[in-house]
Amino acid sequence: IEIPDVANMTIKEAEAKLKKAGFIVSSKENEQYSDKVEEGNIIKTSPMAGRTAKKGTEIILYVSKGIEGFELENYVGQNYLTVEAILKGKGLIVKNETEEHTESEGIKENVILKQDIEVGKIVKSGDIITFTIPKFIVTYPDFVNEVWKLSEVEEFCKKNNITLITKEKESTTETNGSIVYQSQPVGRKVTDGASLTITIIKKITPPVVDQKDEEDNKKDDKW
Repeated sequence: IEIPDVANMTIKEAEAKLKKAGFIVSSKENEQYSDKVEEGNIIKTSPMAGRTAKKGTEIILYVSKGIEGFELENYVGQNYLTVEAILKGKGLIVKNETEEHTESEGIKENVILKQDIEVGKIVKSGDIITFTIPKFIVTYPDFVNEVWKLSEVEEFCKKNNITLITKEKESTTETNGSIVYQSQPVGRKVTDGASLTITIIKKITPPVVDQKDEEDNKKDDKW
């Protein structure tokens, strides 16, 4: 009798088909990992399907345990691109989301900050894991208190595509060329195409008062 093909069937379906064909199904089941056959279904039989055997021959079923998994490591602090390649090679679907940081924080580019599956969990091919990596942003510095020069502000604006507007304020006491006002708050995220207004001191010499005229004015005041 030809042994029927029961691959991809459930155990119950396979037993029914084999018994109907005149075979005995062994109570001993062998389990194997398979990335093609759904967990709990039949991978193959022994003797194999298609062969001929006598009626009453015992048939052993090989049952799928599903895709073989592995224990997830702690990838925080590692390079995302390296980890992505490793995990994709193991069949995982790797995604990422970003978290805003500034370069002054000392965080490395593409470093993994978080992972959404806890360390030690068993994962298998087809599972999705998402990593959080940094997205570097630029924020407005303190042009006033950090004593930036106009040329430095101009360079900053050029580099970050900011429209710079300068205004002057006359003063007899403050340092010429010093920045005393900025329209964008310190620490605000720089956006492409934004505008920035700064006020720069233009130092002027106070008018010289003629001493004789001053004395004459005092006399006039007495009268």
